[in-house]
Amino acid sequence: MIADNLQFSWPQTAGLEIDDDAIVGCYSPDPISIGHEPNEKFDTFTAPGVFLAASRAGVYGNRAPIHSNEDLTLAFRGYVLEPAIHAYSDSSLVLEEFRNRWDQGRNGVFSCMIYDRRSHRFGLLADTLGFGPVYYRNVGRVCLFATNPRYLSLAGDKPDMLAWLSVLHCGSIVGERTLTKDVHRLRAGSVLLLEQGQCLETTLDSFISLPSGELPAGDTAVGDVETVFQESMDRLLNIGDQALFLPLSSGHDSRRILASLMDRQVPFTAHTAKVHQKEYRNLDAVYASEMAAHFGFEHEVIEPRNSEDYAADDRRRRVLTDCECSAHSWAMALMDRLPAHPTQILDGVLGDILGNPGFRMPGMYEDNRSDRDLIVDSLTTNAFDNWLNPEVWPDKAELREELHSFVSRFLDRSNMAEFVFILLRQRRMISPWSQQLAPPGHLVSCPFVDLEYLKLLLSYRPADKHRMVFQRSCLQAFWPDYFRFPGNRDIPEDLAPGDPTVDESREFACYRQLQSEVSPQRKQMRSLLTTKGIFRSVASRASKKIWRSSKWLDMPLLELSARQSQHGQCWTNLKTPG
Repeated sequence: MIADNLQFSWPQTAGLEIDDDAIVGCYSPDPISIGHEPNEKFDTFTAPGVFLAASRAGVYGNRAPIHSNEDLTLAFRGYVLEPAIHAYSDSSLVLEEFRNRWDQGRNGVFSCMIYDRRSHRFGLLADTLGFGPVYYRNVGRVCLFATNPRYLSLAGDKPDMLAWLSVLHCGSIVGERTLTKDVHRLRAGSVLLLEQGQCLETTLDSFISLPSGELPAGDTAVGDVETVFQESMDRLLNIGDQALFLPLSSGHDSRRILASLMDRQVPFTAHTAKVHQKEYRNLDAVYASEMAAHFGFEHEVIEPRNSEDYAADDRRRRVLTDCECSAHSWAMALMDRLPAHPTQILDGVLGDILGNPGFRMPGMYEDNRSDRDLIVDSLTTNAFDNWLNPEVWPDKAELREELHSFVSRFLDRSNMAEFVFILLRQRRMISPWSQQLAPPGHLVSCPFVDLEYLKLLLSYRPADKHRMVFQRSCLQAFWPDYFRFPGNRDIPEDLAPGDPTVDESREFACYRQLQSEVSPQRKQMRSLLTTKGIFRSVASRASKKIWRSSKWLDMPLLELSARQSQHGQCWTNLKTPG
């Protein structure tokens, strides 16, 4: 039986102050009591069998995005475009939007947990592509949920080793798994309804109706794409009165957003994190600065932090993403520069996938038919075969079977490979940089995830998209002054490679930090490896030269092991039935 007096404790990370934009809660159809420790950073709502907590945001007068009246109580993260509402909009507008249409697809990027107080019905909702994070686990008739899986931990939790293997091979987690067994992410394009102990997951019409990629891209396609993108920008700029904050790279995604803002003459600030790309070249900071000087907009370059501070940022990144992706530690410095007032961060996520062939997998653009085996082959490697202990890890064939099952959801689509890439890499590996790292109160908006833009770009045949290169073509045709600058897509041929020293120093500091976290549980870390792998891991600690050649194996394993060794317990008095 499930205990009738649950207790929630906030997750702790020794020596680390975390301020994340989180929603957490519990729903039971039975009138159990749910206790929780006080936390000055969260507001809470409780009722018999229901607990909701959401991060307060000082930029909104220390408000939390919990909206409530006599009928409904909901916690809402993100935004919806039509009608234009966001997490901190007037409660009457938010409640009206979600009153009766729980299973309706909406244009936006959001997470929503909603409780109908009259029918005692509960729902977990997210946007069509599921970029807004929602995680949950069921224990009997009780459902625990959160926007970060670290809030769902129970005593005795075990790692999902297939998810761990997926991280090593793919760089992200396949399907709706998480790094913990029995904790799931809400499936893209679905809503989870809970009523009287029954759990029903329904696919949204907006996901089912996404195009399959059969439309030829004709002579008007570039103009059509630009028109729909500008309409997307208009919708985003109508969300609210937040200040606009543009993370500006030298790539085409943020450059299209930049041109749109400049054309509208709306105030914004642009920041560029100085990172080294493509043979350690300093591209973004140089060319974004040149654009700022030429066009005359406010711009700041964020210099790399020293190695120890960067390692601290990396640790924060790991906690905020629950180690579900291994990238974007540089973004912590950018997030720390956000002003102390409501800000809309304009994220260019998904732009390249739909508009440029720069990131790709086999079958994505070569023709109008994608090969399932080709995709699965591209997502798995033989590199780990000699290093991972087969008594601990699933066989690679099991991962391939899971990937086949995931890919098979989209077999009837010509753009199957695009869907796989969007939901596997973009949703589970790229989008966390802004969705999970942004502090409370700052709205992350994504113009390329606009539902109308998404429908148009997915309607074109993949091979035509490859030929048209929409990001580049739209800049060249409509914004030639912005197109002419070099960048990470157009590196000057005479630009020499850079110096890897700074990057290596920061990465090695992260390695040392991970070693210190794993040290108390080193035996468990070694259990993951073969004898050959253990020897290599030990040698890496003794020799920086060996570390350089081994970090592809050491770093992800250390991240996963550090997460597991620090895995706490948030919920108590909760027992599995039987």
